[in-house]
Parts: sequence; structure tokens; C-alpha cells
Amino acid sequence: MTGIARALLAPFASLLFAHAVHAVVIVDFSTETNDRFANDPDFIGSAFDWSGVGRSSAGQWATLVALDVFLSANHYHPEVGSSVTFYNSNDPAGASTTVTVTGGQRLGSSDLWIGLLATPLTSTYTSYDYQTETISSFAEFASSSIAGRRAKITGHSDTTWSTTQDLAVGENYLESWISNNEVAGTTDHALVSLYNTPGGLTYEALLEPGDSGAPLFLTSGDTLYLTGINWWTGSVATSTTTYQASGFSYVGNYATDIAAYISANSLSAVPEPTNFALLSGLVGLAFAYSRRRHQHR
Repeated sequence: MTGIARALLAPFASLLFAHAVHAVVIVDFSTETNDRFANDPDFIGSAFDWSGVGRSSAGQWATLVALDVFLSANHYHPEVGSSVTFYNSNDPAGASTTVTVTGGQRLGSSDLWIGLLATPLTSTYTSYDYQTETISSFAEFASSSIAGRRAKITGHSDTTWSTTQDLAVGENYLESWISNNEVAGTTDHALVSLYNTPGGLTYEALLEPGDSGAPLFLTSGDTLYLTGINWWTGSVATSTTTYQASGFSYVGNYATDIAAYISANSLSAVPEPTNFALLSGLVGLAFAYSRRRHQHR
């Protein structure tokens, strides 16, 4: 395993507030391999439980961290009074539950939003353990348990699905970190993956406008661990190469706030987080990134 840090040059910002939804870009995309509700054994997420990822009828995303508490993006989340639908299997004709959002708040000054559902879902649905490791600099990222890890990236599909069943899954490595990243008035640390890089994954993915609020997961065995929430898409440049990039709000830095909100508001059993270890726009950024890549052992 090797690691190379490389400075990226020429920062620029060009936000694309896209209410028009574009499909997450996935290399070698097919409905069978990348769409959850194709319910195909070749689906790259077939080994995992996706029942805790819901959609509102307007298309906003909600990922359960308790059976009645979810995370989304502050700039694009299910509104209070709206409803979110969850499916307890990958079968598009299978059982589902639709629940009303009754409250929520922004987490600090981040692009994370934590929401409350009117009633807890039953135990046939899942809530996800989430990262608790604190990361506040590129150096801390480079030595963290998540640097270089292979992650599941979610977003809108290239296939036509009903809004609440529109969930495509690709993969990418977690390659870099931007400290104090400012996008459209929000300043926070950004977890970053690069696209179209040498040695990229078979189903390498790049977020697109409209994917805001969807979850980023790391995996261990057949378990998904919530690591980030989709924030922005953009491009970054080295002295020789320009890469397209996806940016995520890192959940681990807000683990204490998430746990406190669950404790104060949830009517369901409070899960113990596991220390596992505006995507409405196009933004160009400057940062250093790690080429270290490895899989969980």
C-alpha cells in the first residue's frame, strides 16, 4: 500500500443550482447491476440492507440513524410536513412504509440536516450505524481509518423509476479531504472522491446535480456504515491533470450532535454508533489528495 499527496491548483467556483435532476454518472452502468429496484442478483448492493434509505415524493433523500431519525442535506432535505417512503426490500412491489416528517434542524454550520419522523418504523427496516471518528485536517484524514477506502455512492438512476424507487449505486475510493471548504455560503470540511482516475473501480461514480442528501456508505461484511451525505460536485486540478470530483459532508464530525438529537427526540431504541472508522452545484476547488487506496480487511 502506497500513498502520494499531491497539491491541486487554480481554485475556481461555479455553482450550478440545478433543480433539473441528472443521473449519477456510473461507469459501465446497467439497470441490473446498479439499480436497487431492478431486484437483480447482479446488483452491486444486493448483499446489503437498503431499507433505511428513503425518498420523499419530491425526491429528497432520508437515511435512518434511528428508526424515526434521519440525515439529509441542509440545502435539500424533506420538508417538515412532507412524507418519506421506505421499502423493506429491493422488490419494487414489496412492502413499504410512508411516514410524515415532524421536525428537524441543521447540524452546526454544516450541510447536514437531521430530521424526525412522526412514528418509528418497525424492526423490518434498518437504521445505520454511523462514523464517529473526528477528522479536521488533510493530515488527519490521510492517517484515518477511512482514507483510501472503497465506498458505495448513491444517487439518481439513468433508468426511469418512480421517485421513491429511484436509487442507483456506484462505487469510488475516498481519496481526499478539504478543510474549511466553502460552497454557497456553507463552510465545512469535505470528504472527496475523484472520478476517471487511473485504477478506478469498475462502477466508478460521479455525483450530479439533484443527488444532494443521498448517503455515502462504507462497508464491512454485509453491513453498511453511514459515512457521508452528498454535498457538491465539481472539478479539481493538479499541475498536470484536471479531475472531476464528488464532495460529501462527513458524518463522523457530528456524531455527538447526532447522538444527542436521537437521545432527545427518538421514540425508538437508541442505537450505539460504531466507530468504523450542495450537491445542487458544480464547484471547482483546490486541495491535496491521497492516492492511498486499500480495502477493508
